[in-house]
Amino acid sequence: MLYHISEESDIAQFSPRPPAAYPGMSPVVWALDEAHLVNYLFPRECPRVIYALSDGVSDGDQERFFLLYDCKGHYCNRKRLVREN
Repeated sequence: MLYHISEESDIAQFSPRPPAAYPGMSPVVWALDEAHLVNYLFPRECPRVIYALSDGVSDGDQERFFLLYDCKGHYCNRKRLVREN
């Protein structure tokens, strides 16, 4: 299954468009697979750290970050979400 994440709630039809970050690329509709979905579930302006267990993780880091669970970790700096008027 693929997902599309957007701050626009009224999208009636997904139409390919040229990506602003890659002007030479053909028009596209960005979609995510489930494994990468979590990277986009935080507000855009929220500084975040997301990590996952992989074969390249050292024994020390595995013990430090994945001692109890074999899963991803997600941290969001909530203080940055407070907007000043």
